[in-house]
Order: sequence, then C-alpha cells, then structure tokens
Amino acid sequence: MGNSWVMVVDAQDRFIVWDMRYKRFTVLDNDGTYLDTVSYQPIVQAMQASVTGHLYVEAHESDLTQRPWRTLVRLVRFDSSLQTAVAIDSLQVVDSQILPSEKSMITVTLPYTEEMAWAATPDGGVVVGQTQSHRLRRYSPDLELVQELELGAQPVPLDEADHERYLASFRTEDQAFLAL
Repeated sequence: MGNSWVMVVDAQDRFIVWDMRYKRFTVLDNDGTYLDTVSYQPIVQAMQASVTGHLYVEAHESDLTQRPWRTLVRLVRFDSSLQTAVAIDSLQVVDSQILPSEKSMITVTLPYTEEMAWAATPDGGVVVGQTQSHRLRRYSPDLELVQELELGAQPVPLDEADHERYLASFRTEDQAFLAL
C-alpha cells in the first residue's frame, strides 16, 4: 500500500484502508489477509463505518485550474461491497490560496470558508452539518431526511484586515520554518 491516510474497521470486522497514492480502498480480513482492492478517484479525507455495514466517506474533488482552488466536498455512502455509492450531501468550497514566499510557495486554506462536518449515528444513519450556514441535517439509515435544524448563531463579520492577518500568519510561519 502507498500513502495510507485513513482506515476503519467495518461491521464485518474487516480493515478498510484508503490508499492515497493509488486512489483505492484495500480491504483486509481481521487477521490481515488481503481480500479486495476497489479503485476510487476522489480524495478521501475521512471515513466511518456504520452498524448497518455501510461505509460513509467524505470525498474531495478539486479544480486546480482556478485560483483560488475550488473543491467539491461530497459525503457518500458505500454498500458493504464498496461497489455501490450513493451521494448524500455536497458542498462547493473555495478553499485555498497560493502564497509566494522567499524560497517556496505555500498553499493555505482560506479563512472561515464553509466546511462540512458529519458523523454516523448509532442507528446507522448520518448527521451532516455546515459551518457557515449553521445547518444540521439528520438522515435515517435509509437516507431519508428526517430532521433539519437551522442553528440560531450568526456568523461574525470579517473584514479585509482580518483576512490579511490570517494570511500574514502563514507567511511568518513559513519564514520561521525556512530559517531552521
């Protein structure tokens, strides 16, 4: 396996490993015996097995032709064979900016961009939240929307000075790193 970033143990007691380098899932039995490999093109940032035998995956697909970069973040549920996937929720994110520095270029996440947070529920469903809209959606194990909450919090207004301070902190950290 290449750069394995994410691993879960599923309801069948199998190890499912996301292999970043080769963009694939590798499935191993609980004793480490190889069972299967399944290709998957998006980048997997997180995954969680559910009690129903499904695998929830947060997949990212970036468009690197635009500046700042845009990423489609999608929450997907696979069946236990990893052959069938159903998209549950998605979010388009403008998420990074390249900052030139003295000796390199660094990529930083833009401040206060919309993000998706999610978790499998004890019954095998999933809850999905979005940070800027302050919205929570709860899906049943059958992926029916059973609850949607609008949280009352208002985003704190940011101005250009806030944005510049945030980006300046990365330039300072980069200079300190390069001095080592």
